[in-house]
Amino acid sequence: MQELERKLLFFQNKLGLTDLNVEIRNSRRTGVHFDDDLGSYLINYNETGLDYFLAHELGHILLSKKTNCPIFSDPPSSNKIDETIFSILDYLINVIVNSLVSRTNNLYEFYKEFFIYYINLNFKFNNKTELVAFIISSQLEYQFNLRLEDKSTFLLMKMTRYHSMFKTQPDFDQNKYDNILLNLNNYKKVIKLFDLQEILNFLFEITRLICENFNYMDEGGIKNQFQIFFP
Repeated sequence: MQELERKLLFFQNKLGLTDLNVEIRNSRRTGVHFDDDLGSYLINYNETGLDYFLAHELGHILLSKKTNCPIFSDPPSSNKIDETIFSILDYLINVIVNSLVSRTNNLYEFYKEFFIYYINLNFKFNNKTELVAFIISSQLEYQFNLRLEDKSTFLLMKMTRYHSMFKTQPDFDQNKYDNILLNLNNYKKVIKLFDLQEILNFLFEITRLICENFNYMDEGGIKNQFQIFFP
């Protein structure tokens, strides 16, 4: 436990979060939420995982503080939230957190190690919408978070296998997919200032386009989901 606390303090220092009360607990699954009983943030962290996983969870807290939006570090658990919409938002918010952490106080090398590990995993998806959400989030990581000198043909090949899975779907629409990719450039606005409204606009538009790709949910339904997720 002392080693976990040492790592926690190290990343709190790097991210400028030493003024916050943060508890850490060894757990099979990694995550963060605000514990009302403890009056502090509680991070569940698998000590066999990468150190970056801990930095990432602290990054959720940092994003919450930067935007004054607690949802980024303590997402709602309402059963009214559609699981697929939740999954899309989770992928996209994680990318934004990674952008913030990787640019902070020499933490990029930890992030790079994570991305190489992440892109080599074999993922399984509940549906096609989650698959494209993963592809889009990976594209954002590669395009905007990874430094130019660390981009490689090897990593592109790893990403291509998921693109191939998506493009062979019978209802794949190249024009709709190209429209999603075109809108990814708006991510530059997100990572310029990490402004809450820019973040919400980006999350909504990409979620809308992903859902449109497979006629999963109309714009009105997505707006309703956002009102639940970001009350």
